[in-house]
Amino acid sequence: MVAVDRAVVLAAGKGTRLGSLTAQVPKPLVSVGGRPLLDHILSGLVAAGARSFAIITGYLEDAVHDFISQWSDRNVPRESLFVECVSQGDMLGTGHALLQLPSWWRTAPTIVAFGDILVADEEYVRLREVAAERAGTSVMAVATVDDPCEGAAVYVDATGLVTRLVEKPPRGTSTTKFINVGLFSFLPELFPILEEIQPSARGEIELTSALDVLAGRRRLAALPLARAFIDIGTPERLALANDWAASR
Repeated sequence: MVAVDRAVVLAAGKGTRLGSLTAQVPKPLVSVGGRPLLDHILSGLVAAGARSFAIITGYLEDAVHDFISQWSDRNVPRESLFVECVSQGDMLGTGHALLQLPSWWRTAPTIVAFGDILVADEEYVRLREVAAERAGTSVMAVATVDDPCEGAAVYVDATGLVTRLVEKPPRGTSTTKFINVGLFSFLPELFPILEEIQPSARGEIELTSALDVLAGRRRLAALPLARAFIDIGTPERLALANDWAASR
């Protein structure tokens, strides 16, 4: 079994739906329970054994750089952990963001987390454990919802492999309850796939397109979360996240 000790956080987004909350603060730094969201994410990744980190930055990236510098000073034993920020530049999609990583990041299994999700630390640990057990496949976390119409609906077979994804299906049309969480463990084969992906209708290199390829090759397993997750995309969900943090 190969343990995953590299982690990438996609923290370039603006968070338009959060309105004035992200006018001066990038979405990954909005406060959740008195701590920046990115602090929660990094803590979970550290709990899972990650020792090298790349933070993909974009909107208000200087603020993210400053936070990472302070976080590193507090949390990173210099002899064992490596942290770097990588600027996405043009905002051309989540797949494009991952292609900005230097070549050495592309040589080993890597955890990838969206910078606007909140899950319990235990879920990062479970992801790392399942990724080690399923050494021949990438792994994506999924959650059970009433209707996955607001994200990517994920179809999974009896062996736990993802068979297909449908991005934002019309309400009431999905026959799966699983939704993409935005937390993954990828094998290095992801990067050649991303390099071949054609831009979507909105001109972006979409990570979802690469997930489709992995699913078609039966190289992508699903990990259903044991606990709730919160996609912090709106003020209402941010309020839920604060309630969740207070309860813990």
